[in-house]
Amino acid sequence: MFRASSSFYQRLAKMGRGLILDLGCGVATPLVFRDGIGCDFSLVALRKLSKRLAGSGFVSADAYRLPFREKTFDTIFCLGVLEHFDDQLAVMSEISRTSREGCNLLLTVTNSWRWTRVLRQLEFIHPSKFYRQPIEKFLSPNEVFKILRETGFSISGYHNPRQFNFEEYFQVNQIFSTLFSKVDKLLPLTLSIEPLYLAIKN
Repeated sequence: MFRASSSFYQRLAKMGRGLILDLGCGVATPLVFRDGIGCDFSLVALRKLSKRLAGSGFVSADAYRLPFREKTFDTIFCLGVLEHFDDQLAVMSEISRTSREGCNLLLTVTNSWRWTRVLRQLEFIHPSKFYRQPIEKFLSPNEVFKILRETGFSISGYHNPRQFNFEEYFQVNQIFSTLFSKVDKLLPLTLSIEPLYLAIKN
């Protein structure tokens, strides 16, 4: 489950411009802070959002076949979503198809090299605290770069946005949460949990 802070979504919303799509918006989205179009397969999630966000539109759709014309969006958010598809290249191809030239793509993908993998071995973090989804195909930064280039995007940067509240993320006390936050800041970017990739459509 994507557990990010509200401030993270607020920061991303400020980076959006023009017509915005949040693909796989769920119930937590930058659209809380900026109007746009939310797209998700879950009708339950979209109904909840539509009641809260009157200024945005919401569409239930399959990410493999997005119901939008070519070159529609100026900004696309895809946050903690891509790793839950078998054919990630096909989903990225749809994102590319619906992106205008110069479209800003803000993408987060769970890192297959993330440092938190070792925490699964710690006794005080029970395995039940690691939420599982039916498909989990995590990607290293190099794999994400490859997919972006193959689908017509130029990479303008990537960094660790430090979007997680570890107390909630691992259900640990404040002492461990503070410790994990410090570790997350000190480790190299290649080991970050869920990097934010910034890309521009060619």
